[in-house]
Amino acid sequence: MFDLTPPGEPPDFAGIGIKGSRGLRFENLTIQGAPSETATNQAIGVLIETVSGASTTGIIFENVAFRWCKVAVRTADTNNNSELSFYDCLFNENLIGFQCLNHQALVHKFIGCVGGGNAGDDEISSGVPNQYQAMECMFDLTKGGNITVVGFGGHNIETFVKVGDAGGNTGWNLFHNIRLEQAGDDDENTWGNTHRTKLYAAVAAGGATNGQRTEFDGIVITPPGMGTPYDGGTTRFSLLDGHTVVVRNASRAAGTYQFATPASKLVDFPSSGTRGGTIRCFNVQVAEDARLDRADVPSIARYSFTECNDDNVPYPDLLHPPLYGPNYLMSVESHCFALGEGLQGVAPIEEGGGTVTSVTPSDSSHAGVIGANTNADGDVAGLAGSTNAILLEGGSWRFQAAIRVPTASASGDSFVVRVGFGDIATAEPANALYFECTDTVNSGNWRAIVRESGSTTQSITSSVAPTAWRTLEFLIDDAGDCRCFIDGVEIDPAQTLTVPSAALGLLPLQIERTTPISEGNERRAEIDYYKYEFRPTSRGAMYPE
Repeated sequence: MFDLTPPGEPPDFAGIGIKGSRGLRFENLTIQGAPSETATNQAIGVLIETVSGASTTGIIFENVAFRWCKVAVRTADTNNNSELSFYDCLFNENLIGFQCLNHQALVHKFIGCVGGGNAGDDEISSGVPNQYQAMECMFDLTKGGNITVVGFGGHNIETFVKVGDAGGNTGWNLFHNIRLEQAGDDDENTWGNTHRTKLYAAVAAGGATNGQRTEFDGIVITPPGMGTPYDGGTTRFSLLDGHTVVVRNASRAAGTYQFATPASKLVDFPSSGTRGGTIRCFNVQVAEDARLDRADVPSIARYSFTECNDDNVPYPDLLHPPLYGPNYLMSVESHCFALGEGLQGVAPIEEGGGTVTSVTPSDSSHAGVIGANTNADGDVAGLAGSTNAILLEGGSWRFQAAIRVPTASASGDSFVVRVGFGDIATAEPANALYFECTDTVNSGNWRAIVRESGSTTQSITSSVAPTAWRTLEFLIDDAGDCRCFIDGVEIDPAQTLTVPSAALGLLPLQIERTTPISEGNERRAEIDYYKYEFRPTSRGAMYPE
């Protein structure tokens, strides 16, 4: 055991210093950077450097414990500190676990290691703060990288990986099978209730050649044992230009503890420094509204999410078949660039003085838009199927459309907008499942309704106004229960609609005037795209063997 009690606390005092050496092995050691956990003169446990003309490589640590260190292991700002190996090592009660300070500190591996804060009480004794209740950072890759971590467990780690400009030599950092805990359950042990572990923080941009590339495969973060998980805005991943992150198979530990939430999202692009970076997620249990703030994504950033939603069952489409069923699907998607071009299964509705035309999009994010316009009382316009040939049964259905109503319905200037399925195209349907907005119901906001035999039998209301672009969505399961979403957020998870049994027609957009208006002051509803999909429970005649 090395008990490091440096006189005068030199800034880089170290228990073991290695310079220009190769092929060393350290086993069954405990290295303490301070005489006790109450002391503040933490030293560096192992400081690895090079001398001119020699490299430091092939150093192995096995069954070595590091405690109470400022930095447990540091590769200094000298070249050629490569190929360090750590087997079954303990990085516990240190401020920083492993730190690289040079671009040539490369190709390190950690197998079966453990680290983090001690998760004890906030104070070691009366009036003495517990400086080791949490670890500031486990892997500080300010420079260097190319590390491989397999089977790491720990608790109370503020930032698991910190990265910077890695130089031109860094390939991938790989993290496999990571389980982190946040401990804190009472008045004397609160860190896990007041902090949220960040998995990845970029602190310096890497640009086109020097960014770090990191993959996480298999991550679980558990909540405080008896406390309240902190949900104060800390994202799991913070990216800057040049950094690439791939996340696979990350999950929450329990239904009450989300891997990311709408308040504490999965990824952000920090406002300071050069913003950007790329993140790709596969099979990560994160709801759509908890992924990132789309309004704050810079133009140089990139992201994608595959098979990622809150219940780990992807929406069925041609590229992402569900995990639970056979891979056969009918999928129709139409983008509304112009009438007759790309529209599948529908034709314009023009009843009375209603008209359907292409319109200039309201912003550059919408490449093509069709508008349905009305003036006089009774005018109807929109897009609809020609026959009632859809039975919303026999399997799972999904309908989605992007809609905007530039001017909301108002008293004396009233109209109704409908989006979904219905059996009448030129008036209010008798049997239908659609979203609807009008000034006389639900304060003009969107609501989802079911109509049967001429009466509204079910409804789910939202607080979402129709005047901005919204993506309206129905998701119907095999039993005919329908969940309703706006912009990917379920409007009332406690409620579902039961789809009508009657045959329906496709009704991606319908606007019906209910009071007249002077000529030239028409009211309009706009559609950017619509999509509908059906996955039968059994193949039958549709998909014969």
